[in-house]
Amino acid sequence: MYRRRFFTTVLFDVGALFRFITPFTALPLIPVLLYHEWDLFLPMGLVPILFFTIGYLLKLIKRNHHYSRHSAALSTIALFWLIMPIISMIPFILSTDMGIVNGFFESMAGWTGSSFSIIPDPESLPETLIFWRSYLQWIGGIGIVTMMLCLVQGSNPHMTVRGRNEFRKENLIKEIIVNSDKVLLVYGGITISAFLLVLSTGVPVQESINLAFSAVSTGGYIPHAENVAYYHNPMLELFLTGITLAAALPFPLFFILKLHHLKLFFKNDQIRVMGILLPVGIIILLLNLVIGTGENIITAFRESGFMVVSALTSSGFSNCTITGWEQSSILLLLLFIFIGGGAVSTSGGITLRRLALMYRGFGWWFQKTFATPHTLLTIKIDGERVHPGYADSEVSKNILVVIFSILAVLLAYIILLHIHPDMISVTPLLFDIISAFATCGITGGYITPAIPDASKLIFCFVMWIGRIEVLPVVILLYSFFHDPD
Repeated sequence: MYRRRFFTTVLFDVGALFRFITPFTALPLIPVLLYHEWDLFLPMGLVPILFFTIGYLLKLIKRNHHYSRHSAALSTIALFWLIMPIISMIPFILSTDMGIVNGFFESMAGWTGSSFSIIPDPESLPETLIFWRSYLQWIGGIGIVTMMLCLVQGSNPHMTVRGRNEFRKENLIKEIIVNSDKVLLVYGGITISAFLLVLSTGVPVQESINLAFSAVSTGGYIPHAENVAYYHNPMLELFLTGITLAAALPFPLFFILKLHHLKLFFKNDQIRVMGILLPVGIIILLLNLVIGTGENIITAFRESGFMVVSALTSSGFSNCTITGWEQSSILLLLLFIFIGGGAVSTSGGITLRRLALMYRGFGWWFQKTFATPHTLLTIKIDGERVHPGYADSEVSKNILVVIFSILAVLLAYIILLHIHPDMISVTPLLFDIISAFATCGITGGYITPAIPDASKLIFCFVMWIGRIEVLPVVILLYSFFHDPD
């Protein structure tokens, strides 16, 4: 009975999200009309039709509106993020010969904001599908920011326990839909600014739109196999660096900037960590490229600066290939990919917030071992001191997410090694798994159109759990086999 009530709630809320997203998925019909690609009208039109139809049918499920669990909301998010790529792959399957697995891979990479692609020549795609690829990343970015914003509100350290419980009794999915207006306003403003900046570098209008969508969502899809290197445009690289850095900032900081609270902005732990990691990473990589590979200092600075920012923001943009780099340079880039950008942003990885929280948490736990029993030690989280009880829970929960993340990467690594037992070099495989988990998309050379379908599906699973930060998937899978209540 409890499990039935749980899943009827999950399915009802998935339906609500499907109905909400329907108008967004209808927008790509405009390129069909503009480019007169009439053969794409049906494949593109089926996507909003299916979202609305399934959403309406799920609305008919009898849901107990007095029943609400935080676990049900997280399971809804996990299921929603799994079904979206399945529906959104229809244009790829019906309009190209890539097949179901390849279409699902391309769609999952789009929704999760990874720049991985198994299309060898993106330029050969119809203009509508080129738009669709980057647009998927853009609306996926809105979704992830809105979702995380609502979850952060529900874990406010200044709420009482009763207050947090009351928030969790509210329908979190309804909160996501309500908050999407605020997110869309800021997100849209950043996108328009990004478009104008990219356009000013001489990039054609349609490609400027694609680049703006990819940069703001830190997705990285570009209609050229060579990625950003195709343009040979230093000004474009500079603007993309700035745009992706802005997109990787914690979204609530934009509201702080709007109020002109610069002091609060620079006191934020994530800004401080980013301010340390970026210059350190760029300098180390610069020295490695100059000394290790013999590149001239100007080229090395251009590549190191762009690639370190691309890794830390999870944008996946590349202005060079990394296959000729030394192992130390590749591992440094991999570390930055795994860390990722700010929490409540479009970037992936374990996030700068968790890195800062673990640093403070380990120091706090170490201090407690030497403190007297009556000493009350507090800890700063997000710039403010919080109660030890809340701090203990928050630090433990975030460390658990990091542990689950490492286990997920290792599990995928072991499975893929069994699929390729004769693999000579395992570094490209590990690099691409971590890049997929962090929804970055910078490739070490493993992912190509030629890899087996089983490998592609494993990577889809890794991108899925990485985008929604593991726990929602764990809770969803747990609910199938155990009583969720």
